[in-house]
Amino acid sequence: MTVENLRVTFDEASSAEVVDGAQWYPNAQREAQRIASNFHITIEQACGIIAAISPGMNWDENIPQAWEFCLNGSLSFLPYGHLNEVKAKRIRNGESPLDVLGGPKVTAFYAALLHPAGNTKAVVDRHIINAWHGYRLTGDEQKKIMDSKRIMAEIQADIEYLAAEYDIPVHAYQAILWVVARSWTRGRIKDQTRLELN
Repeated sequence: MTVENLRVTFDEASSAEVVDGAQWYPNAQREAQRIASNFHITIEQACGIIAAISPGMNWDENIPQAWEFCLNGSLSFLPYGHLNEVKAKRIRNGESPLDVLGGPKVTAFYAALLHPAGNTKAVVDRHIINAWHGYRLTGDEQKKIMDSKRIMAEIQADIEYLAAEYDIPVHAYQAILWVVARSWTRGRIKDQTRLELN
């Protein structure tokens, strides 16, 4: 059922959404490359900083905040306090992003930024969770899933399976799903099946 929800979401994508999704990570990496070039850091550091500060931020906030951090060494927007700012500082100071970053969403996001055409683990955020369920969940429901390593791994595996079926990179498939699900309101898909989250 959940694989089918992802398939339905992907098949609903307009031509413009397919193009937008397919270019999402390549465009994001170009932003990281600009940061790396401007501040004389590696692309790994730039991607790591973007990923480190991403929790709780919309993408439109993520890149400006990464620029601000690299310029000033601090953030003006701290949705989860200073924890992620500290992680960004550690990366800026030379620690490996993979030694600093934690959680399946953030580490997968880092890998996708670094290798946009790659087939590493899929990025699973609240929009992808909605697509997996076939409708928009509440914030509490989304958090419950994000806190479950088992369910997060299951969603990643389902995305990887479908990406292989459609013969496109995992990150491109996930980003197209994300573009579609981002704009959802509850009830977009008529045949809703609420899964037990316990």
